[in-house]
Amino acid sequence: MKKSLLTIVFSIFLLLQVIAQKEGYTWYFGEFAGMDFNINQTPRPLTNNTVMDQLEGCTTISDPTGQMLFFSDGQTVWNSIFEQMPNGNNLMGGRSSTQSAIIVPYPGNIYQYYIFTIDSENGDHGLRYSIVDMRLDNGLGDIRWDKKNQMLYQNVTEKLSAVINSDFTSYWIITHEANSRQFVSFKLTPEGISTDPHISTGIINHTHKVGYMKFSPDGLRVACAIKGLNLIEIYNFDKSSGLITGNHPISITNIPGAYGIEFSPDCSKLFVSWEEYMHGRIYQFDLTAGDGSQIPVANSKKIVGFDYQFLFGALQLGPDGKIYITKFISDQTGHSLLDVLNNPDSYTDCAFTHNTCNLNGRESKAGLPNFVQSFFMPKRFVYDEFCLGIPTSFEIPDRTNIDQVEWTFDDPNSGQNYSTSFTPVHVFSSVGNFNVQLIVYQDGIQKEYIQTVKIYPRPEVHLGSDTTICHPITLDAGPDAMRYLWSNGETTQTIEVHESNQDQIFWIRIEDFICWDADTILVKACQPCDVFLPNAFSPNSDGHNDFLTILGGNYSNFEMIIYNNSGQEVFRSSDVSRTWDGISNGQKLEIGVYVYTLFAKCIEGTVIQKTGNITLLR
Repeated sequence: MKKSLLTIVFSIFLLLQVIAQKEGYTWYFGEFAGMDFNINQTPRPLTNNTVMDQLEGCTTISDPTGQMLFFSDGQTVWNSIFEQMPNGNNLMGGRSSTQSAIIVPYPGNIYQYYIFTIDSENGDHGLRYSIVDMRLDNGLGDIRWDKKNQMLYQNVTEKLSAVINSDFTSYWIITHEANSRQFVSFKLTPEGISTDPHISTGIINHTHKVGYMKFSPDGLRVACAIKGLNLIEIYNFDKSSGLITGNHPISITNIPGAYGIEFSPDCSKLFVSWEEYMHGRIYQFDLTAGDGSQIPVANSKKIVGFDYQFLFGALQLGPDGKIYITKFISDQTGHSLLDVLNNPDSYTDCAFTHNTCNLNGRESKAGLPNFVQSFFMPKRFVYDEFCLGIPTSFEIPDRTNIDQVEWTFDDPNSGQNYSTSFTPVHVFSSVGNFNVQLIVYQDGIQKEYIQTVKIYPRPEVHLGSDTTICHPITLDAGPDAMRYLWSNGETTQTIEVHESNQDQIFWIRIEDFICWDADTILVKACQPCDVFLPNAFSPNSDGHNDFLTILGGNYSNFEMIIYNNSGQEVFRSSDVSRTWDGISNGQKLEIGVYVYTLFAKCIEGTVIQKTGNITLLR
C-alpha cells in the first residue's frame, strides 16, 4: 500500500513546501528580539527568543523552507526550540564584537554547518570555527566535540563576512588582519575549510578593529567601515581567487564613527551608519557615479537618514530587498523599532522611514544577524520542491516583455537537461548542488542568470506487506530519520500494534532534515485458525465425496500423512490444495479405516497437531 493512501493525509504537508533558499528569512538579534520574513516576505516581530541578549554581532540560519534551525551570539548556540545545544557553549566570539559570528552551510554535507566566530576588540581568541551537525540531539543539532573552536587566524579585527564563490560550489570567508593592510580569506569547499589563507593587501592599515565588513550580494565588491579611523574602504573582489583586486580601490574619510555598512540589492549603492555629536546618521554612496573611481563615488555621498536621540548600528539587507537599521543609545538601552531604507536601489529617493519595523516590545541593540550575503542576491527565478525524486517546479515571477526562455538544469544524467517552458518541471537525478542556468530573451536583449539549486536526499521507510495478526507486533520505521509521526500520534521509531476484531490502517511520516517519506500498512483482523479432515470419503467416481479434502483456514505451513492399519505410509502432502483419491502407488486401496496425522502452522504463529481416523468407503 506504499504511498497510495497518503495523498489526502499529507496534502497539508505539501502545501508547506514553499519556495526554497530561505536561509536568511528568520532573524534573532538584540535584547530577545526577532523577525520573520516567511509570510510574503513581510517582516513580522518574533517574541519567542527568550535566551539571547546580545549587544552586537549575532547570526541565524534557517533551512531552505525558512524554518529556523539555530542561532548564536558567537558564544552560545541555541536550537530551534530555544534550548542551548548540549555542546553549544563557550564559543570564542564576543558580546561586543561587531561581527561576532556567521553561519555558513557546509557544501560537502547537507546536515552540517560551520559557525565562524571572531573575538571582540580586546580579546585574543582570533578567528575560529565549529561544526554543527543537525543529525545530533534527535535532529535538533549539536556542535561536534572534535570540531569546536578550531583556530584559523589569530590576529584579526572584528570584521567577518562570507559569500559564495564564482562557480557556486564553495564559499569565501573573509576577515581583516589587525594592525595591517591585509585581507584574509579562507575557502570552504566540499572537502572542508582550507586552513591556508588567501592574503590580499588593501590601502588602509586597520589600526582599529571595530566596524562592519560586507560583501555585495553578487560578491563582486567588499566594503569595510573602520570606526576608530572615521572612514570606509571599498574594493572589487575576485570570487575565483578570494582576493581583493587593484581595480578602483576607494577610501573615503571624514565619516565619524563609521560602523554599519550595507550594499543595495542591485549592488550599485552603499550605505554607512555613522555618528555626529551622538546623533545617528546614514550616508548613501553611488558606486556607479562617474567612472566608479574614488573621487566621483566620494562626491556622491549624501545623508539619507538621521536620528537626534539614538545612534544607528548595523544595516542588513532583507529578503524583501529593503535595508533594516538598528538604533541604540548604549549597551543598556536599545530601541523597539527599526528604521528602514525602503528603496535602496534608488539614488534619488531611497525612501528612508523612521520607526517602521515594530519589534513588539523587544529591543535592538547595535547588531543584526550576520549572513552569507549571497542569500540576498535578487533571484530571477524561484523554485519549489528540493528533495530527491520529487519534481522541482520553476517559475519566473516577472515575465514582462519576455519573448523566450532557455533553461539548462546542470543535470545531464537526468536525460532531460533542457527546457524552453516558462514553468518547467525537472526531476533531478541525484543529491547535490545544481547550477541552473536561465537565459531570457527580453526586448531583443539576451540575459543569463545562474542560481544554485540544492537537492536533498529523501529518507526511505517501508513498513512491510499488509499482514494479519492475532498477537501484538512491532512496526518499525527504521533508525535513520530525525523525526517520526504515526497515525496514532506517536513520535517514536517503533509502535506496538495489538490484535483487533477489525482491520486497522497505520501510516508513518518520517523526516530526515528537511525531506520526508511515508508509508502505510493494513493490519487485518485476526481470524480463527484450524485444520481438520472429514472422518470418511468414498472414492468410487460417483461424483460425491470422491476426494479427501483438507478443511479449515488461516494457516501457512501444512503437512498430512496417512497410514494403513499396518502402520505403512500410503499418502503424504504438504500442499493444502492437494486432495487424496484413495490411491497409493497406482493401486486403489481397500475399504477400511486409515490413520492420519496433521501438522499446520497458523498465520499468527501457533502450531496445530492432530491425529485421527478416516474411513475409506467404496
